[in-house]
This record gives sequence, C-alpha cells and structure tokens, in this order.
Amino acid sequence: FVEGLQKYFQLGPNLERMFPRLNNLIEMHLGLLSKLRQRQKESPVVFSIADILLEQFSNSHAVKLKSAYGEFCSRHRDAVEIYKYYFQNDTRFGQFVKHCQANPLLKKKGIPECILFVTQRLTKYPLLIEPL
Repeated sequence: FVEGLQKYFQLGPNLERMFPRLNNLIEMHLGLLSKLRQRQKESPVVFSIADILLEQFSNSHAVKLKSAYGEFCSRHRDAVEIYKYYFQNDTRFGQFVKHCQANPLLKKKGIPECILFVTQRLTKYPLLIEPL
C-alpha cells in the first residue's frame, strides 16, 4: 500500500499519519530476518537463535522496538481516521485500495486491517518465541 500511495498520491505528512514509524519497523524486522537467514546459511541445522533473539529484544534494540511500536499503536485511531477521510473523499484513492485488495497476498484485506496486523504482531512474539 505504502509504495503505491507514495508513487500515485501526494499525501505528504498524512502518509506518515496513516503508517506511523513504518520505515523504522520495517528496518528493524528486516534486520532480524537478515540475522536469522544468515544463521540458517551457516549450518543446515540451526541449534540456537537465542543470541539473536536476546539482542533483538533487549538493550537499545528493545528501546527502539518499544518506541516504534508504541507510536504506531498509539496512533492507530488517527491512522484509520485519515484512511477513512481519503477513502470517502478521493475516488482514485478508493479505486487504488480496491485494486490492491485484489492481490491474493492480501486476502481482500484493506489498509485498516493491515494497520491492525502490525499492532497485533506484538501479541504474537511470545507465542512464537516461548516454544523455542
């Protein structure tokens, strides 16, 4: 959504309102994914990722995660409101969102649902990490 909105719409700061701190969140998660993939390349069997997880969820990384997720989650209502404003007042915006929803990866989900997925991600970490 964000790439298309940047390319085809001039939303300016309203794009940041709709997706607050998204670049920070993407950067942090791509960093984690990169470290996990690197560990996987080192050996066919990965015995532990504890050091990677410890680094990701403690010290300065933890502060950055809390800050980015805190802002993203706390601005959820504003994000949905700005989305609704554009959806109701800009027919091209509505067409763009409907076009994006046709992508099978989105399973017909729109921007509000995708914003909600990010906020729900926090609840998934303990469920993913605890069994490890």
